[in-house]
Amino acid sequence: MRRLPLFTTLIAFAAADAMRSPAQAEPVAEVVTFKLVAGTDPQAFVAAARGIEPYLRGTGAVISRTLSVDADGIWTDHIVWTSLQAAKDAADALMAQPEAAPMMTVIAADSVTLRHAPILLTMD
Repeated sequence: MRRLPLFTTLIAFAAADAMRSPAQAEPVAEVVTFKLVAGTDPQAFVAAARGIEPYLRGTGAVISRTLSVDADGIWTDHIVWTSLQAAKDAADALMAQPEAAPMMTVIAADSVTLRHAPILLTMD
């Protein structure tokens, strides 16, 4: 799979998502996979990821969030949002949040993939 730089990826997904009707306010999964910059301490990264929780909670649009890492060092940040628009609005504003910098600076930008998908099934 060819990886695109973070901003190119975000622009491509925004264009694809723009084709959906704005009236479709259904929960959406945001799945971001990435690697960390070499030498980054995983526990320090988790702490930095927790640092954006107040911002995420403040949007009022996060239903859930999980952060995981596999044996190959590929991280997955999985956020369920109330709608695609809420996810896009939060992503646009996140980069301006000072608390996001510690997390964003240790993500290897060339490893990032981002996708959004409507939630079709939730298991209780």
